[in-house]
Amino acid sequence: MADRHSDVELVKHLYSDSPRSPSGTAAIAALQSLSRNAQEAEELALRRLGVGPLDARALLYLVQRERDGAEVRARDLISALRVTSAAITKLIDRLATAGRVERRPDPADRRATVLTVSASTRAELAEVYGHVHVPLVTVLDGFTDEELAVLTRFSTRLAGALRAETHGDDATTGPLRPIGLMEPPVPSGD
Repeated sequence: MADRHSDVELVKHLYSDSPRSPSGTAAIAALQSLSRNAQEAEELALRRLGVGPLDARALLYLVQRERDGAEVRARDLISALRVTSAAITKLIDRLATAGRVERRPDPADRRATVLTVSASTRAELAEVYGHVHVPLVTVLDGFTDEELAVLTRFSTRLAGALRAETHGDDATTGPLRPIGLMEPPVPSGD
């Protein structure tokens, strides 16, 4: 409980604009605690994978898109990760050399390649991110549908507001697909 108290005190001192009620201050403190714990979980996953944050985001994006039945090309990663083509080329080379992704010819474009995550990396991702997904589902399952609707509405609004602050006009191009800890683990049996 000392952790939560210190989070509430931090909220009171960090910001010039305070929420209109003590419940709002407590909500910010809870979000800061969630953020800190999610960051620690992400750092643990990255250490276990032995990759940097951008590499992990690329791998998770590839897995998500493959799960959706989509083929992923370098240009898709450029757009999803918001990096340059030079950075993506280095990233793909690094992941391919490490055996984490495989390149295969694009059937629709002889000049392009399609990227896929290796089976061993898929299993490793499921293992290192599973420690987040299991408690997430367990906690969510303890709420009513009405409570989850409020949580969804709040999360969507906050994500949109943060995206607008961070990306300005770019925020109007549509919702960004989440990449990271809160995605379901990837089944290892492909």
